[in-house]
Amino acid sequence: MKKIGIAKLGTLALFVCAGSIAGCSADGGRSPTSAAESSPDDGSNDAVSSFSGEDENIGVSNSGSASSPRMSSEQSASQHTSLTIRGVEYRDIVVGTGGEITSDTVRLKLNVEGRVLETGVVFDSSIPGNVGKVVDLALTPDFSTTVSREQNYETLIEGLKEGILGMRVGGLRKLIVPPELGYADEETELRPANSTLVYFVELIEVE
Repeated sequence: MKKIGIAKLGTLALFVCAGSIAGCSADGGRSPTSAAESSPDDGSNDAVSSFSGEDENIGVSNSGSASSPRMSSEQSASQHTSLTIRGVEYRDIVVGTGGEITSDTVRLKLNVEGRVLETGVVFDSSIPGNVGKVVDLALTPDFSTTVSREQNYETLIEGLKEGILGMRVGGLRKLIVPPELGYADEETELRPANSTLVYFVELIEVE
């Protein structure tokens, strides 16, 4: 009888250990998976950009389809928003690697789209047929069908000249231009006076 009792006790101990091993590590602590799942939030996911709501849409055209693989693969190159001395917000969606725009730049070739922040209306675009459309300001334009412009740097509005300094060929940058560095009280049918402007600029060539 005594031997039978020991055997039963051993079986019971084995059963208890087997039943709890899934939640125990070798040193009696919790498993790595469980620890990771319950680790405290360090707040790293709470940051909100001043370009709020757009990051998940980078690389998406106005039609809602995915744009070029280059943009998709490079979109995480920079999530940082900067401010120029006079107040132009800018962020590099794609960081270029070619020639750089400097204060000595004379001419450049680019793709560009300008939108009115308050209305979402496209008032200027190198994408055929886009002018006059109302778009989601968070969506990056698909420049794959554009007719690139050759532009004299000095003829650009002040906000563009300031906001694209430092861009390199192959780069794509988003700018938010305040009225005083844009067209101020000058208005058109698509662009009211004192509008804040949202620009997307893709640099093709610089000289």
